Amino acid sequence: MGPADIRSRRYAVLSEREIETLHEKTLRLLQRVGIVIEHAGALELLESAGARVDKEAQRAWLPPGLVEDAIRRAPSACLLAGQGPARDMHLAVGGETYTRTIGGPEYLYDCERRERRAVTRADLVQWTRLAHCLPSIHLINAIFPLDIDSEPRDVVAVATMLENTTKPLIIQAYSNRSLEWIVELAANVAGGVDNLHRRPRLAVYTSSFSPLRYSRDEIDVLITAGKHNLPVFLNSSPLSGATCPVTLSGTLLLMNVETLAGMVVAQLANPGAPVVYTPKPYYFDMRTSVAAIGYAEMGLLQAAIVQLGMHYGWPTEALGAVTDSNIPDQQAGIEKVQG
Repeated sequence: MGPADIRSRRYAVLSEREIETLHEKTLRLLQRVGIVIEHAGALELLESAGARVDKEAQRAWLPPGLVEDAIRRAPSACLLAGQGPARDMHLAVGGETYTRTIGGPEYLYDCERRERRAVTRADLVQWTRLAHCLPSIHLINAIFPLDIDSEPRDVVAVATMLENTTKPLIIQAYSNRSLEWIVELAANVAGGVDNLHRRPRLAVYTSSFSPLRYSRDEIDVLITAGKHNLPVFLNSSPLSGATCPVTLSGTLLLMNVETLAGMVVAQLANPGAPVVYTPKPYYFDMRTSVAAIGYAEMGLLQAAIVQLGMHYGWPTEALGAVTDSNIPDQQAGIEKVQG
């Protein structure tokens, strides 16, 4: 069986009718309930495009036509470039499958010392070089060194990674100011802003705050990334049973509502801006009060997310083999298999 045959046999958990129903309910919620967007400029854009806006409450109610127009504007494919064409990632519906490292940790388990400790810049160098050498890793995300002051930490992390790999990077910028510095760094490596625009070396994560809210910083990053043609991974990560309904269908619906709201802002600010559909659900463990990611239903939700991304015609990212275990033990193996 070849790659094309494998891609044609994707696991489906939603019927076409269920996908249409979920989309219809998404449009209804955006129109009737709306979404809080703590960004005056974005609210102005939405109001000019026909949304009903309460600027004092920072809430916008999006008409279905506005949402559908944004869906059509968002491109079905985009480039995430390496330092050379051999490292390029061509993100497209039905295209190649790529993998990346995890991102965001500020602590790690030191196997030599057998202890948990803070990430250092030296760890980030090793992390990046290791990911660079692994042929199965195509995209590298950062771990954040705590021996760097918090304000420039994301900028220093990107600079460190650019020095140690020619693979594409994906980042979480702390603020719009940080992102502008990061863009300048990447432009210097690419040979200028025009080259970076033509061959974007970076992708950027932005995320809603469930339920139904976008902060000013996240919208700033969303708009600035689109201005520089950097692919934006639009994320919604609610906690089932805490910040969204406990049911799988309710979780899926809220993620879709928040992601499509971000898509509308992205396309109004920069029509045709490259985006990746990236909902990531978590489960609220009511015994420990922590966010769990290794539960059995995660696989079902991820399969549904891929179906929705294909339905809208956008490149999609889904979580792979994940676990809540802190060490490579039996729990890790079981959770990775069922995820």
